[in-house]
Amino acid sequence: SYDREAARATLEGLAAKPQMPVSLIGAFQDEVRAFAAERLGDLAFVEWEEATDDAARKAALDQLKSYRARLREMVGERGGEAALARMDAKIAFAMRDWAEASAKIDQVLATQPVMPPEFYMIAAQVLINRGELGTALTRIDRGLESFPNSIPMLVVRGEILARLGRTADARRTVESI
Repeated sequence: SYDREAARATLEGLAAKPQMPVSLIGAFQDEVRAFAAERLGDLAFVEWEEATDDAARKAALDQLKSYRARLREMVGERGGEAALARMDAKIAFAMRDWAEASAKIDQVLATQPVMPPEFYMIAAQVLINRGELGTALTRIDRGLESFPNSIPMLVVRGEILARLGRTADARRTVESI
């Protein structure tokens, strides 16, 4: 457990630091500011996931979009496409635009061999929502290669296997937890 508001305040402080002159320290600061902006987007996405009513979901989604715009300004022309694509995937997920979310996830996975565990979960859920259970299983298995002890991923793997009619495999996966 963590103090979400304290985390937000710390990240806001990092993201709001004034731009330093071009230098090695300035480049490092750029990375820290962009990292903070992306983590703020992660907080907004968690708040969207936890929201219990439409107004709260809309507020969290608007905040996520705002952090995405800030990240775009921070990275400018120097790259940051993977971070932007991760945020775009979460925005599309929140908007239930499965095709766009899937395209952004594919873009990220093509350029980054390992993603955080929650991103594999989002990727699998998008594919499940699109009815692509076999591909969802492949995605969650890819995540489990990097995070073999991820209980949430193992649970999702078991659910996918069950939906595919592979009940014995599903049972073995769930029993491995």
